[in-house]
Amino acid sequence: MKVTERSKRASARYLAGISAILHHDGQAYKCEAANLSRSGVLLTGELPHLSGEKVRATLASAAGDLHVEIVCVVAHVREQPEGRAVGLQFRGMTDDDKKNLERLISRVVEGSAPAPIMQLKPGARPNEIREALQKMPVVHRMTLAARAMAKERGYLLEDNNPQVLEALARNPNINLTEIKLLARNQLLLPTTLEIMAKDPRWKRDEEFQIILATHPQAGFKLAEGIVTKLSELGVQKVLQSPNLHPDLRFQLADPITRKRLRR
Repeated sequence: MKVTERSKRASARYLAGISAILHHDGQAYKCEAANLSRSGVLLTGELPHLSGEKVRATLASAAGDLHVEIVCVVAHVREQPEGRAVGLQFRGMTDDDKKNLERLISRVVEGSAPAPIMQLKPGARPNEIREALQKMPVVHRMTLAARAMAKERGYLLEDNNPQVLEALARNPNINLTEIKLLARNQLLLPTTLEIMAKDPRWKRDEEFQIILATHPQAGFKLAEGIVTKLSELGVQKVLQSPNLHPDLRFQLADPITRKRLRR
């Protein structure tokens, strides 16, 4: 592997975020990565002269817990004082490549930096998880929550910031078990409950709908809209909850009003 003193210095400067290796003609060149996006990356260092060729690039987090190796096409090359800059466009990524790249972008470019929670040991207690989360800026936790994978979602369910929890509710990968746990969180904002209620993924799960309708932050209109679609057994369960909106409870207690609501 060709590793010059200049490329070592460049790599060391960038290890706080990402490390990069360019693979070409049987050689591996450590270099500095910049302008990372979902379509390409710019590598800088003592790199070979390339023009329109296919190469491979390995991108990894400084902690080594995230990495992706992608086939690329050389888009442009320019000479600069710190070394040759090679612009690469990604080609032929697998689904796993795309997921790992998305997580790497979230970590490095968009600043989610989940290092504190990634250092938690299996079986960490809720207070330990919350302490690790508090070390991350809220905006970073929100960014992470919007696309977190299973392990990270498990940690973020312990977050006590309503904005982070709302971002987690929007996560396209969150599953039914997780969304039910999230829906029981007393810190949710009314807007988060409305987002959950409108999500087509959970429309058919009556248990989840009952959790929303009886949440302390659920407004009358939200709860009413849910109750009108519940089964008779579901309505009975709603009436058993002490958190049901008092006006809705009053209407459901009256047979005539109840019948009208559920037409």
